[in-house]
Amino acid sequence: MGIKILGGEAKGLGLKAPRDAGIRPMSQGLKRRPFDAAGPLGGVHFVDLCAGTGAVGLEAYSRGASSVLFYEKNPRHYRLLLENLARFKENYFHEDRPLRAVCADCFHWPGWGGECADHLLFFAPPYPKHELYRRLFKTLARSPFCGKLWVESDRQKGLSQADLEEYATAQKVYRQGTGFVCVFDFGDRL
Repeated sequence: MGIKILGGEAKGLGLKAPRDAGIRPMSQGLKRRPFDAAGPLGGVHFVDLCAGTGAVGLEAYSRGASSVLFYEKNPRHYRLLLENLARFKENYFHEDRPLRAVCADCFHWPGWGGECADHLLFFAPPYPKHELYRRLFKTLARSPFCGKLWVESDRQKGLSQADLEEYATAQKVYRQGTGFVCVFDFGDRL
């Protein structure tokens, strides 16, 4: 399976794809939709909470995100993420725009305790891990976080849009086949 950066400065750059079923990269068609709709990401601090290959966070960086922080707790997947980061950094890294990866559970992110209005969180855990989606929304309910959240799922394998909207109302939903990305805005908490 080929993974490429679809837009921005690094458009066309190929990334290393997984050799096992442990990582499920987001389809290229689905990935394009929310990014194209969002436009340039200058001023946005992007946090890829279940990074896998890093393709989504690197897409955000290519499209101008001020910083990208990757969380990946599986050590084997983390090594693949680091390989893709190294490849990307060769030509597209900017000193004033940090790229950082952490091998840890995404629920250790210190931003859960702050407002973070300029943050965009991306959450795409393995589809069968329904408890992680629920844990995300429970964490958000206890947090003062007031930025944006994109949640990717699949109506056959993951939680449905209706399941996700039991926790919060999506502002927009992008679809590709059975997959979808729900866009949530917690800015009204301010």
